[in-house]
Amino acid sequence: MEEENKHSHHHHHHHHYRSSSDRFKEHQLRVNRNKKIFSRVLFILGCIIAIAIIIAVVWLYTNE
Repeated sequence: MEEENKHSHHHHHHHHYRSSSDRFKEHQLRVNRNKKIFSRVLFILGCIIAIAIIIAVVWLYTNE
């Protein structure tokens, strides 16, 4: 029983060593997610602008 306790303590120490790399991984995931959202927003904005231009062109042609 005592040996088991020692083992878990050792494992805990090892986990502390890894926490910075885990934090880095989490940060990378968050950055990638933000990039995906950003590119999606840009894509949607581009579509809206394109549609607006098409509507403007069609409106100008039909009004002349």
